[in-house]
Amino acid sequence: MTEPRDVPAAASYSDAPLHRYPRWAMRWPVTWIRFLVYHFFVLPITMIMCRVRVVGAERLSKVNGPALLISNHVTDVDAGLILSALPVRWRVRLAIAMQGELLRDWRYPEANLPWYLRVKSRVAYALATALFNVFSIPRHSGFRQSFAYAGEAVDRGWSVLIFPEGTETTDGSIQPFKAGIGLLASELNIPVIPIRIDGLFEMKQRRQLFASPGAVSVSFGEPITFSRDTPEEITTKLERAVRELLESDQYRPKCNPR
Repeated sequence: MTEPRDVPAAASYSDAPLHRYPRWAMRWPVTWIRFLVYHFFVLPITMIMCRVRVVGAERLSKVNGPALLISNHVTDVDAGLILSALPVRWRVRLAIAMQGELLRDWRYPEANLPWYLRVKSRVAYALATALFNVFSIPRHSGFRQSFAYAGEAVDRGWSVLIFPEGTETTDGSIQPFKAGIGLLASELNIPVIPIRIDGLFEMKQRRQLFASPGAVSVSFGEPITFSRDTPEEITTKLERAVRELLESDQYRPKCNPR
């Protein structure tokens, strides 16, 4: 796939700042800094606040190369919980898709904001990019550039995590998938792994910051591959796969495989 070298995606509005894709986040020494900070600081905090139960992690061994990971979307900590559930070899080679407009606002805060809020926004952008390897998936225009960046990451051996609903659930149920997930899966042409996060919405409703071990679970489904399916068919099948994963009793966690 052709590398879009530092060419920003189109903005949602003609006078809005552009989306940019930080390739430095996939290079040394940032990758090593991320490894150390995550495993010695972020992961221990995650384990203290919410030690998830992991189900189906053995299915990941069926995939040798990069994969597209898709999950239901509950809160803004979903990616962190999924990272904690992944084996090390997966979590250190993962690029995470994030709402492009939010990332853009962090990087280019409004000029009329107080200086300390502008600094806070830029720091949030730098930390999210460096420590979690996030990249933009715009809701409006510019998604083609984000798909090209995802393809570049895959070509370099990185897997991609995306939340196809586009927004967090408001009632605990899975929302319809955005059509772009089918196009992305078709273009990447790699195995797709459905993921379910369970128990987190109840915590969100209670505004609970700490969970007892195993109260929240992360379940991995069987890897899915596509050949001649259209993007629309892929979107439908992926949404069905996650819905069935959410509704199937066989994925109810019984123990932590760690």
